[in-house]
Amino acid sequence: MSDMPSPRKAGVRNFPSERSPAVGQCQTVSAWGASSVVGLRRKSNQDRYFQQGNTFAVADGMGGLVGGAEASAATVQSIRHNVSELYMRDPLTKWDSLIRTVNRETRQTMLNANFQNAGSTLTVTTVEPERVVVAHVGDSRLYSYRTQTGELVQRTIDHNLQNELESQGRNLQDGAAHGIPLAALVSYIGMPDEELRIDVFSWSPEYHSRLLLCSDGVHGSLSDEEIADVLATFPSLQAAKELTQRADAAGGRDNSTALVLDL
Repeated sequence: MSDMPSPRKAGVRNFPSERSPAVGQCQTVSAWGASSVVGLRRKSNQDRYFQQGNTFAVADGMGGLVGGAEASAATVQSIRHNVSELYMRDPLTKWDSLIRTVNRETRQTMLNANFQNAGSTLTVTTVEPERVVVAHVGDSRLYSYRTQTGELVQRTIDHNLQNELESQGRNLQDGAAHGIPLAALVSYIGMPDEELRIDVFSWSPEYHSRLLLCSDGVHGSLSDEEIADVLATFPSLQAAKELTQRADAAGGRDNSTALVLDL
């Protein structure tokens, strides 16, 4: 848990970890903006986002299933109720405990509502003066963007079957040919606690950088190059709106949510 997952960016070296020296440490979030839209193919928006102080989160109800909107709403509500128990520079183990509490509360809420299989993704971050902390479950994402160099780095790793099979050295083409749903989540909020996988990590932030939290309606529709172009061009609120508008322009296959944070 002390080491962060390997960031992903085509053709770019791994980003420094928490133990690497920062170019310049930021203080907190100087500005932020959010946009969430239903898209062109869904009847309702099952995405939810959250902001409280310097804590931000995106939750995406699973795949348009029954109870998806309720699961993401319950996830955000639980974060809202429990995040105040965390303090600056708390060990990452407390973040893991927080997400497990959110998972248990959300699962119980869904069972009480007779949504047996409902679930949600969750990507949550808190910006502290000397570190950015991220807790992640599912396939919503957090990216960091260096405004000075234009470098976009995917900080989180999707908890889906494709990455699971890749880690096992399995042949993805054979899996796709046999109809295996490679996008299916292997970890999500609302599943039995003993099966839950959580990534918790941190790193030293930089002055004049940005963070993007988004649901798969954004990153599944736009290339890294297009995301970086938006983050390079627009202020935070306009950038969030531009990302969701471009996701709709690309077909609007899903709900899309974007939060852009300026550090």
